[in-house]
Amino acid sequence: MKRDCELLRNGSVEYCYMCEEFPCDNLRRLDERYRKKYGTSLIGNLLEIRDKGLESFITVQLERYTCPECGETICMHTYKCYNCGYSIR
Repeated sequence: MKRDCELLRNGSVEYCYMCEEFPCDNLRRLDERYRKKYGTSLIGNLLEIRDKGLESFITVQLERYTCPECGETICMHTYKCYNCGYSIR
């Protein structure tokens, strides 16, 4: 996404929600794809970061994507733990 946005590239905004055009067409398309393929909303994530803060968002994501079997990270794209193979789907 950063490669498609001059404001992100030049550091004028740190997060998309800081932009007057949020959510832009590029982000809407990416969000739709991620909702369909991976069950997560990039726009929703950005709103959560804006409203609750980055630390809170990271805490929720760590809970969601930490493998209950081995404690390693579950991939949001494959739903599997690369360490032990546990799957959340």
